[in-house]
Parts: sequence; C-alpha cells; structure tokens
Amino acid sequence: MRLVVGLGNPGPSYKGTRHSVGRDFIDHVARAHDVEFSSRRPTEIIRLPAFFGLDLSQPLTFAKLDSFMNLSGPAIQGLADKESVKIGDVLVVVDEFMIPFGALRLRPEGSAGGHNGVKSIIETFGTNVFPRLRVGVGPVPPDTDPAEFVLARFTSDERSKMEAIYKAMAEAITLLVSGGMAPAMNAVNKVHI
Repeated sequence: MRLVVGLGNPGPSYKGTRHSVGRDFIDHVARAHDVEFSSRRPTEIIRLPAFFGLDLSQPLTFAKLDSFMNLSGPAIQGLADKESVKIGDVLVVVDEFMIPFGALRLRPEGSAGGHNGVKSIIETFGTNVFPRLRVGVGPVPPDTDPAEFVLARFTSDERSKMEAIYKAMAEAITLLVSGGMAPAMNAVNKVHI
C-alpha cells in the first residue's frame, strides 16, 4: 500500500459530517504530523516518511479529493496515474452506516454496499479488488433517510469520541503497512470504540 485516500465531500459545509469521516481523518493525520497539504489540484496530498512512530521504507501518501463523493473514482484514477500506483495499492477510507458508530472494518475487496463513492471507484477501475477501511457511523435511526443521516454532522457525544476513533484508524493503517492485510484484519475488525 502506497496511497491512502479519505473519501468525503469537499468544502466547509461538509466538514464534520458522517459522510466525510475519511476526508476528515486525512486532515487529522496532517495536523498530528504537523505538515501542510500541497496545493496540487484536484487533490491535496501529504507525504510522510514516518507514520505515528512507524518508519517507512518509502513515503506514504495521504490524499483528500477535491471532488464530490459520487465522482471519487475518476479523481482517484487521476491521482493513481500521477503517483504511478495501481488501485490495489490504494487504501480507501470510507464511512459506513451499516455498521455501528466507532466500529472499524478492514477488507481487501468487496461490493459498494450502496456507497456512492465506492461504487464510483468500482465503475471507474472495473474491479472491486482494492483495500478499504470502513468506519462505522451507524445505525441510521428509524424513519430517517440514510442520505440525510450521513450528510448530517456527528452528535456532540460522537464528536467526543472522534480522537479515539482517529487513533484506532491510524493504528489500523500502521498494522496494514507493517504486517499485511490478514494480521491487520484480525486486529482491526474487532475494534469498536
């Protein structure tokens, strides 16, 4: 894995929403490592030679896209081409309302599961074989439209847990980089903050 992309919608009106948890995580990584994003458009990137204490043999690139969720596939394709990486070397960090808030699920492949960002990636690359870290933001309350739910901001109680969730997400990436998919899945898929 050489590239981590956090999905989410750009712009201040979407910051802190459930649907942008992947994008907001990339901002967290930049703050934690005290680095600035490059001004490259349509994607903002940071390159880290070390990640939360893990020395890397080659820098790991973290990116947030300047495109809306349903256009994630073409944006990632452009970035992957510039970075000379294949989709199998891209970890996609994405929200998931079908799993409970604070749960993490790491997978090497899978369906879109109704997620428009993942659907766009699958359609663009013609494959569902790419790693993804799904971040639980559910469940959707009864009689609530899932689209409205994910576009809403986290509750104050949920916001109070985000630092712990970001830490667990960073640990998941560290495990994936240092030990590979199977051991990382064994540890990460038990996480529930």
